[in-house]
Amino acid sequence: MIARKLAPNVQKGSFDLPPRKTFNERLISEILMMFYCPLSLTQAALSVFVVLYLTSLHTQAQENAQLQIPPSLVECYNDSHFMNRDNRLPANIETFINLVEKIENSYAFNQDIRQLAVSLLHRFRQDGIQRAPGVMRTIGVLPFSPTGFQFPKFRILLSRLIPGDAMRFPNDTLTREERCSLHFMLSSSVDMQMRGDEHQVCNKLAQYRAQRLPRSAQHKPKHNLVGDVETIDNFKLNDSKRKTSHIRTNAKDQEYDFGWTETDFGVSHDNDISHCPVENGVIHTDWGTVATGTLVAGIAAGLQPQTVQLKTLLALASRRPGSGQNLPQTATVNVDNRWAATLAGDLAEVALVQMPMTGSDTASIGADGAWNSTVMPRWYFLSQRHNVEMTNAEIRGGLDGLIIAMNIANWRTQASNLKLSQLLRMYYSMDGVLGSNVMACNRKENFPIYAPLNVMTAQTSAFAQVLDREIQLKVTLTPEAIAHFSTEASNSLTSYIPQYLNDISCSVSSALPQDITDSITTMTNIYVYLDMSWPYEDVVDYVNYVLKDLNINAYASSITLLAAADGSIIVNTTNFLSDVFQMWNASTHRQFSPGFSLPESLRSLEKLTKSHMQEEKTNSSVSGFSMIALMMPYMVTITDADSNYATTQLQYMSEQIPDLYFIYYAGGMSNRFAAFVKNPAQDLYTLNVGTDVATSADPVLRRIKKIPRRIINPRCGSDWYTSTWGTDQMSQYARPGVINFYRLAPNYFYGSNTGRFVKVQGQNYLEFTVCTSRWVRWPQQNLTNPEGEQSCRTVQSNTFTYDLTDACKDYPTIHQCPPLYLSVQAAEAKSGKAQTVSCTEAACQTPDQVRYVIAVESLGCFSDGKRLVGNFFMLIVISILSQILALMDRRLNCLQPSGDIFTRTSILTDLYIFLDTSWSYRIVEDYVNYVVQRINIRPYGSSVTLLTASDASLMAHRSYNIIDFFKQWNFDTHIQAKPGFSLPTILSKAMELTDDLFEIESKRNSLGLRSLIMLLMPSPLAYVNEHDFDYCQRYLDFLYRTKPDMNFIYYSGGVLVRFKSYVKDPRNDLFLLDPERDVEVSSLPVLQRIKNEPRRITNPCSMHPNGSRHHQQQVKQYLPLGFVTFYKIAANNFFSPGYMRYIKIKAFSRIAFVICTSRRNSWPYRNSSSTSPSTEQECLQISNNVFSYDLTDLCLNYQTTHECPPLFLSVQAQAFADSSQVMCEEEECFSPQQTQFLLITNNLDCSNQGQQLFKSTEGILVIIFLNFIKLYK
Repeated sequence: MIARKLAPNVQKGSFDLPPRKTFNERLISEILMMFYCPLSLTQAALSVFVVLYLTSLHTQAQENAQLQIPPSLVECYNDSHFMNRDNRLPANIETFINLVEKIENSYAFNQDIRQLAVSLLHRFRQDGIQRAPGVMRTIGVLPFSPTGFQFPKFRILLSRLIPGDAMRFPNDTLTREERCSLHFMLSSSVDMQMRGDEHQVCNKLAQYRAQRLPRSAQHKPKHNLVGDVETIDNFKLNDSKRKTSHIRTNAKDQEYDFGWTETDFGVSHDNDISHCPVENGVIHTDWGTVATGTLVAGIAAGLQPQTVQLKTLLALASRRPGSGQNLPQTATVNVDNRWAATLAGDLAEVALVQMPMTGSDTASIGADGAWNSTVMPRWYFLSQRHNVEMTNAEIRGGLDGLIIAMNIANWRTQASNLKLSQLLRMYYSMDGVLGSNVMACNRKENFPIYAPLNVMTAQTSAFAQVLDREIQLKVTLTPEAIAHFSTEASNSLTSYIPQYLNDISCSVSSALPQDITDSITTMTNIYVYLDMSWPYEDVVDYVNYVLKDLNINAYASSITLLAAADGSIIVNTTNFLSDVFQMWNASTHRQFSPGFSLPESLRSLEKLTKSHMQEEKTNSSVSGFSMIALMMPYMVTITDADSNYATTQLQYMSEQIPDLYFIYYAGGMSNRFAAFVKNPAQDLYTLNVGTDVATSADPVLRRIKKIPRRIINPRCGSDWYTSTWGTDQMSQYARPGVINFYRLAPNYFYGSNTGRFVKVQGQNYLEFTVCTSRWVRWPQQNLTNPEGEQSCRTVQSNTFTYDLTDACKDYPTIHQCPPLYLSVQAAEAKSGKAQTVSCTEAACQTPDQVRYVIAVESLGCFSDGKRLVGNFFMLIVISILSQILALMDRRLNCLQPSGDIFTRTSILTDLYIFLDTSWSYRIVEDYVNYVVQRINIRPYGSSVTLLTASDASLMAHRSYNIIDFFKQWNFDTHIQAKPGFSLPTILSKAMELTDDLFEIESKRNSLGLRSLIMLLMPSPLAYVNEHDFDYCQRYLDFLYRTKPDMNFIYYSGGVLVRFKSYVKDPRNDLFLLDPERDVEVSSLPVLQRIKNEPRRITNPCSMHPNGSRHHQQQVKQYLPLGFVTFYKIAANNFFSPGYMRYIKIKAFSRIAFVICTSRRNSWPYRNSSSTSPSTEQECLQISNNVFSYDLTDLCLNYQTTHECPPLFLSVQAQAFADSSQVMCEEEECFSPQQTQFLLITNNLDCSNQGQQLFKSTEGILVIIFLNFIKLYK
């Protein structure tokens, strides 16, 4: 009687269905049945207690199973913030694993994989959430509720088949953005409402419908596309091409940015249905889009499997009392929760929701779609609006979840501490779970193994009977019809997966071009300096493409994101990518200053990296991480002021932070940053917005991966000092077959010290291969290298030891001593053998990783930077130049003539400076440094030598490194030098220096190819004694005859006219150094004069008077696009009669060059506005041909070399070319975009060494006279 009161509408024989009972009502009914059943009083009391206890748990833990948005998820819907999908984290497997790992590593977390999987479902998943059309959000009204057809299945799973709760879930571990992003990733629904973008999105999806294929031999559906493409425009691609393409496919013009606002759900659209609805609860993986909630439910069910009698479930779900008493004969199997949570659950929806409405005996399985972006996936558009009960994403999620569920018990016996993040990382990789064949790319092959048709049909039919009692349908079905529809749905899925689930397979993945980076597990501390001038929408995908594959996880890589204008921190150092997505978005992007300041970035970077090194010292960390600065300027160019500061600062940082690498990923021509990287051919990359993201960013990613991990002496810190010696070690991990590469800088083993070693010790008798080299950056076994360049050895229970005692014995400086390169590779798992699982530490990314220890003993702390830190001069230069040069740069364009050809030339010179140290160091240093810092001093570039003007003693030896120059000339060395100015001494020393230079060139068979300049800097009071006048005049005449390429330039204080007799051209070679004038105003003309001097081409003869060399020489030259180089061949090289004497220019790069020659014009070049007579110069363009100039009879009508004019020649490269035409990878290249040509000379003369002078009486008398005067003085 009581029961009838609870269900008053139920009448005997009535077809009307009773009202649906709540869970609590059903529990009360069960309690009443217990009292009326023949149970003992004790049993009845116990039953009542258990049921009441379960009711209590239900009300607390299963709030997601209620017909409303639960309180824990209201935060995701109570405002429009998360309706804009740009405020959610990217929906991909990397983000999902990252969030799971963040939970696992939280302080308060102490759950195993089963508890976490269950709590994720109970905390974040609620399927079928829909927005109420036409209802606006108001106080007390939330226009969302779980009314979609997906909710009843979800409710059954949570309340009866995957019991549990989220009571112990560490909510505070995650931010609101992370919690809501997890909810949207796990909760399945399809949003059918019109968005307003259908004309863009749906049209692109529809373009491929002409190529649709049937899903089965018996049925051709109306709405189906082949496979599941990654981005919208990929629907245009042929499916066969897609299967063999690289798994990372994405293009910026294929991506769309849509944000849901209040009006998107407003009354203007009412109940209109979109032609390309949005599927929620899915994530992007390299092996197809996956329904996350279904995947996790399968894992949870596999971790707590249970088989429930069908009659029990039907009784609980029955619409009317007693209906469970007479069960249909078609439902005699028990319900397996692993099937119900995965494939059977979705097939049951097809059987109940779709098939009765279509009137067909064949189910329509699968609905494919496309992402807005594969780098930042937030929108997943379906290609059809009908028959979406089992989409491709749900098929993959269900199949993956089922396969894992069937195997996970066995895996847990192998790895009892298996984590959810580890399981997902292994399954969605090419390695498989614990070395097995179970992985996402093998799902189609594993489908018939784990989902046999008979079992799938039975499970689908059984669960459909249960679901029919819970779901509100438009029809009423008999048990026989349900069983029939379930069979047809299962048959359709069995046909669909092998034929039309077009995911990249393992065989195709393994067939893709392999690179060494595919075998590297990245461990890096990366600092990204982003120019905020980049529009966020343009740059975000390129940045995140790089970051998402850098292994940014707990105990792994870290990322720091900074604004390049001032070094402001956008995202502080973090091991979680989710932090990057939250802290850097379209809104925060606009809050930082745009621009790119290289000095500010370097100052910020120095501070951060030194702080990191101090942390390593505090923690006794041997590192195990690379250190990288990724610079991302927009279209900015580096001013001369910033360039010179940066050059100095980079030299300093290379001493202090030897393991720091710079990579530029820049807009425009990246070669403008060539001076700021170690290897321009490898460290410069161009970011062209609109280019395919993978094509553009993948080379950057691979370069980062190839930078080896650091091995350091943690006792050094950033101050490079230690008073203790001993052993330090670190634990490292590697998956089978993976190689970890390391680098130990010579700063840690320079000098000689006994007992200095690097050791590698394996653990648990596992086998490793350890390779070492001093030259091969990535040593590895079976690598083809010359004998002796690398050494490999297998280590198992023993220890590998490398002795560093005398590793730098034969090297005079730290920079010359090569580092030690080392690699460690774990042995591959043997086929057919169970994978050994030994990794249980928190740092293990997968349980099949193997652990080894790298130990360092008695390493030192050596850095030339220590001297720089204490060098007062360096601090003055760095601080003063950054301010003075900034002022100079503002006026640079005003001082240089517009369109001057010399703005497109580069300096290459051997500069000898004779400085009168009577000048105060504080006065003269800026004037000297202005010139020195701008003459292209670098390896394979210009050189500088500094001498006193009094006695020609060296203050700075010949150097190709600006920092070496600064080290040698400073305040202390300046005041110690003898002041004064002696021109005879200078001339004699100039003779000696050039003789030494020519002798070196002769030994190297060098053609010179640099200008030769003596820069004299007398003080205002210096002068040439009248007794020295004749000597200097005759000596200069002798020098000009024997060394016609030598040039004297005076940069003097006081009256310039006193030196006019000692230069070739007083109008061009005398410059005033006035301390009252601006440094740039005073020094720029001097710099321009040096720049205007052509490079000399000389025959590399011996210095002996009879020395000769009559054969062919050739040398490769390098020239930036659009630039011109000027050369001069003095008459001494072609004066005497000769045969086959010529100079040739041959293009090496596949571009055009313009060659101009003249005997009168010092700077011949092609210029349409030139007023020079055509007879004064000739120009010819070459590309595939060769330019040749005959030198045989050029001096035929001249009596002396002094009378015969030289040959002036220029080579100009075309202004524009693509990277396929120009790629310079030699060490001499200033940038990878330099063009190359060959300069060839044949049968040049050797008259330029004074042969004529020595053969004449006049010459003999001159030499005797000069030596006599010198001896007398």
